[in-house]
Amino acid sequence: MKSKLFYFLALAVLPVALFGSASIFGTALVNVAGVADSDFAVVLVDTSGSSFNTTALATLAANADLTSSSTYSGFEVLVTTTAASNFFSNDIVVAINAATFNVVSSTVASGDFFGILTFSGGSTTSDAATTYEIWTDATWVIPADGATNTFSNSDLAQLDSVSAGSTGTVDTAEEPTPIWEPQGWVYFSWPYAYSFTEGRWHFFNEANTQWRVNLSNSKWGTLAEATGWNYYAWPYSYSSDQSTWHWYDSNTQWVVDLVSGVWARLGASD
Repeated sequence: MKSKLFYFLALAVLPVALFGSASIFGTALVNVAGVADSDFAVVLVDTSGSSFNTTALATLAANADLTSSSTYSGFEVLVTTTAASNFFSNDIVVAINAATFNVVSSTVASGDFFGILTFSGGSTTSDAATTYEIWTDATWVIPADGATNTFSNSDLAQLDSVSAGSTGTVDTAEEPTPIWEPQGWVYFSWPYAYSFTEGRWHFFNEANTQWRVNLSNSKWGTLAEATGWNYYAWPYSYSSDQSTWHWYDSNTQWVVDLVSGVWARLGASD
């Protein structure tokens, strides 16, 4: 993470009470480490009302929408913004420039705790395997209906020249599971199958069971019973030996391409 000195300004009126509005504004973070020009910031409120639960924000899913409250279970997004260089100084300023807000949500109320998450870079989508800062303070509480609280005085503490009390990590993006959906003519000699379209052999994991139904007599059987040439238009296949069509259930059947060596799941039915 970066270690320059930066300003974080929370210059917003955030109405948060169910039947009215409350306001917070001012400079929340001054000379803090880890925030740079174009970094993205999210102001969150913990809707539990008891504290700001940093543990619940220890991890986020990769490729999630950072502007959406659905990304943060138990929290509500109040506002988002992007850090920018201050024209009048060398400081990096993250400012929330909206003057007023309507009531954010019926789940947000006076007495709820709020915090700020900062993400490196300007992306509004969580980048896999990255970290982010979580900024909190015991005084960062949504004020009473009709009240206006400011940072840097007795209302809300201003965090000056500090590092974030907590950090979080974005999960590593999961690689999609390879899928093999046979197309055209496939010759079976179980547990092997030759794809005429691909010009290569495949081997099926015999520990798995792939069920399919005979569409002529409605009887269920397994793929292990397949013989000879079968024409595929997944999730259907036509057996030249049996002169009938089959439909495939969405079981987990692993198969390996004997040329590439890549294991894949036999395509699932829609």
